[in-house]
Amino acid sequence: MAGPERLCNPSPRGRVCYDAPVLVIRHEQMRVLRESSRREFVQRAARILESKWPRFTQRYDAGQLLQVVSDRIDQACSAGFTTEVHVLRFLNLVAAFDGDFPGSRAWAKRLLSDSARHPDSRLDILVKRAYGELAERV
Repeated sequence: MAGPERLCNPSPRGRVCYDAPVLVIRHEQMRVLRESSRREFVQRAARILESKWPRFTQRYDAGQLLQVVSDRIDQACSAGFTTEVHVLRFLNLVAAFDGDFPGSRAWAKRLLSDSARHPDSRLDILVKRAYGELAERV
């Protein structure tokens, strides 16, 4: 019977080896982990929208809502919003405009595609302008 694999790494002091079991995660396993993590985030985001924006979410059955949330997460990621906080802020904008965001708002489309600005800055501007527009409606 073979012993544990040796894990060796170069270091400034030379080669360092450890006698320890090695955990190898293959590409397929990483894909499954990513999909599972995404699925959990989509479900969590849908629950948040249901609790904060029931008027927006009530028109969808559970499966449809998950699909809408997943599609909008893809849209947020395409715009460079990659953290959960960024994506949730974007989803709040979508829900605040009853699903019609960015819609025909040229200013919002420009900001979404402005990769020169940091995502935090773009979201801050989007939120400020969007809620200003909503306040004018009231």
